[in-house]
This record gives sequence, C-alpha cells and structure tokens, in this order.
Amino acid sequence: MVYWEICCRATETGFQCELPEGTYYLGNPEEMMMPGIYATISGLNTGTFTDAESDAVIVLHDFSHNYFTFSSLNCETHIYSESGVIALMSADIVKPLPEFDDNKITFSGRVVVIVNVQDDSIHMKMGTETYDLKSVEEPEEPEESDDQMYSRLYGYVGINY
Repeated sequence: MVYWEICCRATETGFQCELPEGTYYLGNPEEMMMPGIYATISGLNTGTFTDAESDAVIVLHDFSHNYFTFSSLNCETHIYSESGVIALMSADIVKPLPEFDDNKITFSGRVVVIVNVQDDSIHMKMGTETYDLKSVEEPEEPEESDDQMYSRLYGYVGINY
C-alpha cells in the first residue's frame, strides 16, 4: 500500500525541497507512472511527497500550461502534458519504457528542487549542475500550401501530384 506524506517548504513563489541521490523521471505522471501507483496520487494537489513505506518520491504540480522544455546538461527535451500536471518521480514508480529515457535524470548527490508556480518552472540544482523545466507557448503548426496538401493526400493512395 502506498501512503504519501508531504515533505516540502512553502516559498514566496511556490515550494522547495531536497531529494536524495538516485534516478528520477520528469514528465506527465498519468502517462509515465505505473497504473497502480498513479491511482494513489489522485488526491494529491501540489508539493513534494514521499511514500511512508518505500523510498518513492514525487514532486507534483498542476501548471497552467501544457508545453514545456526540459534543459539538462547538454540536451533539451520537449514535454507535453494535456492536463498541465508535471511530476518529478522516483524511477521505481515509473513504467520502465525506453521512450521515457530522454526524461531521465540521475543525481549523484542531494538535489535542491525549486518549483515556481508564478512562472511555471522547476529548477533543480546539484552542486554546479542545474536542470530546468520551463513552460513554453504552444508551438505553431506551419501553414501547409494547397499543393503540399494535395501531394500529401494523393501520396497516401500512391499517386504523384
């Protein structure tokens, strides 16, 4: 049985916590968490929670945006959450799927996590290393010309336009 306990400090702009070293995943908890575990967070709103019976940790917030950019050491990953809920989750409560590898972070020491609810961001700092998740505006789809549309549609049935 999973029993979540809150373990964060409120700040002027959101909340802050410290997490132990380990592997974590950042993204949409509905998509990434194991189904049985996801059902246990339905009553949680925002904050950092630990499971009283295991080492599982989740940092959870319902942002006002759906599109995010996650910047880590040398890469940038785009994250989408239809509900706007983003979580930083212990690896042991995430489905072990290869498509989540871009959202994986391994901390070799304690990390400070600062969630800013005013600018919809999460900042993680471990020593001199920093990781950031920031909300971004919805990307605009490029306009498709009529010729491009006909080429695409006729191409589906094997006809060159």
